[in-house]
Amino acid sequence: FSVDIDDCSKVVQSSHWKFLKSNDLDRDYILKNFNEIKEKGVDLIYIDSYHENFHVTKLLNLWFKYLKKDGAIFVDDTDNFSFRERKDTWNSIVYDLIDDAAKEFYYNNIDKISYTKYMDFKENGLVKLSKISDLYSEPNSDKKIWNYNIFLKKIYPHLRKIRKFIKAILKF
Repeated sequence: FSVDIDDCSKVVQSSHWKFLKSNDLDRDYILKNFNEIKEKGVDLIYIDSYHENFHVTKLLNLWFKYLKKDGAIFVDDTDNFSFRERKDTWNSIVYDLIDDAAKEFYYNNIDKISYTKYMDFKENGLVKLSKISDLYSEPNSDKKIWNYNIFLKKIYPHLRKIRKFIKAILKF
């Protein structure tokens, strides 16, 4: 099954593949057209759609329950290295936010999925979330996982040097 807002129906000719032109967030419409997903679940979900973290988070929460146990969700475009090389700030931030969305989903569902990140610097990163819970298990509700402030991340190395310097002075 493939879903896209663009008409990709001519991409593949196979009796084993079905395409639906739709927004990937329109779960009711998709399930109405692909009833097999609702009845049997799927083995694999590949997310490479609207490149915004909030969209990826919505997709993960919408479709997780239809993933079979031992199935996998792949989230594409989770590494910004190629953009950082080109000093493309905007896309670097977007890809970091997509990566953060995948990690946050994992942290919220650590009891239901495992996390693997694939890095190939010719591409833009890929996260694999492997389901260890049963088909139809719902994702856990979002909980804010503590994260450090970006300012702290920048000054931390300097604070360590200052701390080390103060410790050295106090020993004398």
